[in-house]
Order: sequence, then structure tokens, then C-alpha cells
Amino acid sequence: FSKNESIEVVIRPEDIDIFPEGKGKLKGIVEAVTFKGVHYEMLVRSNDKMWKIHSTIMKEVGSIVGMDILPENIHIMKKVIEV
Repeated sequence: FSKNESIEVVIRPEDIDIFPEGKGKLKGIVEAVTFKGVHYEMLVRSNDKMWKIHSTIMKEVGSIVGMDILPENIHIMKKVIEV
């Protein structure tokens, strides 16, 4: 990337690991859970940001959870600016 180039940081929902409260580097509260057939899709609020998480582990709405993202699962891409 060149200096001052616009980028986007992308993390896939299935690459966010979810843990019991007190574990993981981030903490959040589960605000919604939807079963998608093979996995659960959860919306977790952490520090005024909403994270979409796909996991085979279901947490109840209102649960406080820990979250972690491995560095190799963080993707930095050129930002596409549509005109």
C-alpha cells in the first residue's frame, strides 16, 4: 500500500472466536441470535461497535461473551471508492 492510501480492514464472521465471559481479548454482549442451519449468527455489541459472529456455539441473548481474532484472520484491502 502507498502512503495515505485508503484501506479497509475486513474480518470474516466465522473468523471471530467466541468464549465464555472473562476469556478473549474483547468483551461484548449478545444482542441477537439466529440459527442458520449449520451455525448460529450472533450480533455482539462491544464498545459501541456491532460484530457479526458465525459459530457452532450458541450464546443466549443478553450473555456477556469474550471474543478473539487471530492476526492472520485480519485482512487489509484497498478501499474501493465507487463513483
